[in-house]
Amino acid sequence: MGKLFPFRLRGPVAADLHFARFAHSVETSPPRHPFAGWVHRATFSASLLKTVRVGILIAMMNRIYSVCLLLVGVLTAAPASAQGLDLQLQEIRTLILEKRYPLALESLRLVARQIQDLRLETVAPAFPATLDGWTALPALSLLEEDEIWNNRITAQRAYVAVPGPARLEITIDLHSPFGPAVALKFNPIVLTGDPLSRLVPIGDETALLRFNPDTGEGELRVLAGRDTLVTARGRGILSPEILIDFARRIDYHLLHQLSGL
Repeated sequence: MGKLFPFRLRGPVAADLHFARFAHSVETSPPRHPFAGWVHRATFSASLLKTVRVGILIAMMNRIYSVCLLLVGVLTAAPASAQGLDLQLQEIRTLILEKRYPLALESLRLVARQIQDLRLETVAPAFPATLDGWTALPALSLLEEDEIWNNRITAQRAYVAVPGPARLEITIDLHSPFGPAVALKFNPIVLTGDPLSRLVPIGDETALLRFNPDTGEGELRVLAGRDTLVTARGRGILSPEILIDFARRIDYHLLHQLSGL
């Protein structure tokens, strides 16, 4: 007993000093990092989000494809161009089904620009012919590329006096969002506060004319229907009759027809 416990310590305390005790591990799998579960959930969420995004993209592109077909259907003024667009839209449909989305989006942008040209062709005949002593520039579309998905059509044509610094710009805005606000300015009570403004008849339409004889600047607005806004702005003109003459040559009958599209 003395050999085992030279300092004469007895009992369980002495045994603890001379014999180490080991507890066997009950865990059979490797220890896990405390963030392992979080990483797994994050990976699953990212995969799910990617799947949802792809599904949304497919739905959006199919919707855009349908809208393009609708626009081509209503643009009857240029049937040959519309047929060409139909072939391009069929190709875009194939690209979508093949999941070649970047190429499909780029093709859609090209189609958007062509549709803008078609819409400009439908409204360009409504612009007036030029007056004697004036020259007309080509009509331009004022729509941005992302605005073709609505039914608004905005085009402008400029007229320049020859010779002379006078210049006049006519803007046709079909389905304009500013129609209600402009209609309020036609109220005679509102006009009493502006001595430079007055109402003038333009065929079956009524125009709001404002002309400053000191600066030679003037503006004439016609609200054809509820949301078709025609604006003629002149600079360096000698008389407001120039604005009125141009406004009377606009094809309002065509504008009323186009406003139904």
